[in-house]
Amino acid sequence: MINNSDNPPLSQELPSPQEAPKHFHQPDTQFAPQEPRSEELLQEIERLRRMETTWRELATQYVAMIEAFDGLLYICSSSYEIEFMNKYLIERTGHLAVGEKCYQVLHNRKRKCPWCGDERVFQGETVRWEILSPKDHRWYYVVNTPIHYPDGRVYKMALIQDITARKEAEEKLYRTTRALKVLTECSRTLMRTRNEAGFIQDLCRIIVETGGYRLAWVGFAETDKKKSVRPVGFAGFEGGYLETLKITWAETKRGRGPTGTAIRTGRPCICQDMLTDPKFAPWSTQARKRGYASSIALPLKAEGGMLGALNIYAQEPKAFDAEEVELLQQLADDLAFGLSDLALPLS
Repeated sequence: MINNSDNPPLSQELPSPQEAPKHFHQPDTQFAPQEPRSEELLQEIERLRRMETTWRELATQYVAMIEAFDGLLYICSSSYEIEFMNKYLIERTGHLAVGEKCYQVLHNRKRKCPWCGDERVFQGETVRWEILSPKDHRWYYVVNTPIHYPDGRVYKMALIQDITARKEAEEKLYRTTRALKVLTECSRTLMRTRNEAGFIQDLCRIIVETGGYRLAWVGFAETDKKKSVRPVGFAGFEGGYLETLKITWAETKRGRGPTGTAIRTGRPCICQDMLTDPKFAPWSTQARKRGYASSIALPLKAEGGMLGALNIYAQEPKAFDAEEVELLQQLADDLAFGLSDLALPLS
């Protein structure tokens, strides 16, 4: 039988908190972990949500701004690797060229473009210029501007607009204007000329100096057996070219060029590209050496028949459009009238 008198009650075995030994520490409520207040946590979550929404809206706006640009746009690194292309550039190139060199994608080049101003762009300068693309032979207006990243990197953003229509309109206006100037000056010369020998020379000089053409020369249609065309006056850069012509207005190989055709048919004959036009083949080598690229031959009509042809050469291909041809034919008619009126001998 257990003697409970020898075992004190359990409540007496443990000291009270006040009587606990000094080495027995109670938990220090000052450093005890505290749960965050639920209201503050909800506020922080709401703040983060608003921030995320704002960034999403900004990103959407930036994308909308980029896509609203109706030209070509891309971003590239200082090593010329494309980082971004807008949808129009992707459509133009036919593929997403991220990671490829910009000069390869845009211009089919193996090295960076010599006209490129990227060095200035990566130094923080915005560069603008117009360029005739060697890839598609269209005119573009280019704006290259630097983009500065927070980590110090600099990228290039290129904005490119096709201005071919504008350039063509400007060129057409220029050609029409120069033809009008030439026509006006030649009409004045016709009114005051009294020197038959110098009339053709003065006319050719005006065509070159006022019109900016490379060469102008007049050839008379001979009535010999070969139906030769005899040069009687010129102005501009000739360099012995006329001596190599051996042109005829007969239906032969050397008579099917612009000059012979204009005399034979009585209509203007244009060679828009001397290097590729097969009818100009007999003279293309000599023409290329002297910087000629295109030409027009205008018939000189008189009451008694065909006098010959006025020939005008330009240093650029496709230099003569319909309006310019009409004005130049008026010039040729004035020349033919002047020759007839002055009774300038044809031989």
